[in-house]
Amino acid sequence: MGQTLVSMEYLLDVFPDAFIEYKEFTGHPWSGRDAHGYGKKIPVAYRAWFNNHWHRVYVICYSNCGTTYVISKHHPMLVIRDHEFPTP
Repeated sequence: MGQTLVSMEYLLDVFPDAFIEYKEFTGHPWSGRDAHGYGKKIPVAYRAWFNNHWHRVYVICYSNCGTTYVISKHHPMLVIRDHEFPTP
């Protein structure tokens, strides 16, 4: 079974005018997680505005650290660097 390799793009490199804001996630607290708390699409308490839409920020986490990202129609994964998040 082959895996698709996706090139890594950063949100603010692709959309320099994008901004991120704190927005509490109101869904199920275990949404996107497995029984151990890990997952590939775990929603977090931030959202990003770019391309005239709000996009939920997600994290991929399978060990001690995670990678935050957003999904858009033409970009399957736009990574957000830690220092780009505002403090809540």
